[in-house]
Amino acid sequence: MRRPRKRVVWILLGSALAGVLLLYLAGGLLVARATTAALPSLLGAVGGNEGSLRRVEFEETALRPWLSAEWGGIAVDALPSASRHFPHPAPVRIRVRQARARVVGLFPVTVDLEFDGIRVDAALSLDGPEDVPFGGDEFDVPLQKIDSGRLVLPAVELGSGVRAALRKERAIVASFLREGATPRRVELNARLHFKLNDVPMSVRLETVRAEGKSQLRLNRSDLDVLSHRYDRPLTEAERDLLAANPLKAPVLLRIKEYVERSSRRLAAADRAYNEDSTRHVLWSYWLTKTFGPEFAEKVTEAHEIGSDNTAQESARDRSNNQLGREWAEAQRTEGQVVHRVKTDPRVLR
Repeated sequence: MRRPRKRVVWILLGSALAGVLLLYLAGGLLVARATTAALPSLLGAVGGNEGSLRRVEFEETALRPWLSAEWGGIAVDALPSASRHFPHPAPVRIRVRQARARVVGLFPVTVDLEFDGIRVDAALSLDGPEDVPFGGDEFDVPLQKIDSGRLVLPAVELGSGVRAALRKERAIVASFLREGATPRRVELNARLHFKLNDVPMSVRLETVRAEGKSQLRLNRSDLDVLSHRYDRPLTEAERDLLAANPLKAPVLLRIKEYVERSSRRLAAADRAYNEDSTRHVLWSYWLTKTFGPEFAEKVTEAHEIGSDNTAQESARDRSNNQLGREWAEAQRTEGQVVHRVKTDPRVLR
């Protein structure tokens, strides 16, 4: 009786191994069919105020040991949300070299999601703040493309269903892109390509884990290269501040460009305007109007730290910066501030 039992055991083991082998050999087809069937429902789950996904295509699929599904050659048609400057946005084609879902837990079912080789070839123009003179395309730094992207969402729980899990993760990623930080462990890296003064530039967007949060950063060494494209290169402290505030960086650079143009124009038209004093007052004024007095002071102080100004020049700049914050908090219009720069004896020239 022992031999038949052993034979049955070997048959069962062989059948199980054959089943596992067949599963992985045909796994790509099963993943493809399951994905195609689920896509209409999943696309609705990942839509939101930040835009929507219209179509997803993929070239290949596979099922890997242990319980890891892969998709390759992914193309996504996304529609950005409408905005004041772009009321009718055009669809954007997003390409992903490879996506992977790897099971890391069973009770509840938990997966790690990874997206590698993310690329956006369409030019993206960032919407500026509402009702400000530096919010138009004239002061924009449009993104020509995004590549070398990688997004990792570890430990995504599917216990409440795939749709609910994707909706939750979409909200987390959208908040991360909007706020620049999240308590959730997220990895997002990419290279941003743009033109500055008609010169092609690029800067890496990175994720660091600090103070219990995942935080977006701009690569510091890339900012060193970017700084030299300006007539007045950014100080070390200014570059540190931009690196730590990547979502504010485009608007900070817009304000910088706007006030430099305005101060030059005013000084050229009327000798009563001192270009340096006018620039500092207007700069501090618009920083305060846009970000509040505390962050405005942090930005202007970063400019003074490490500059080649004398102690007397830095004291003058700080005094004029203070006037800009004061007039912004008093709700003065830009026209009133420009007039005060010319007539107020507290403005140091």
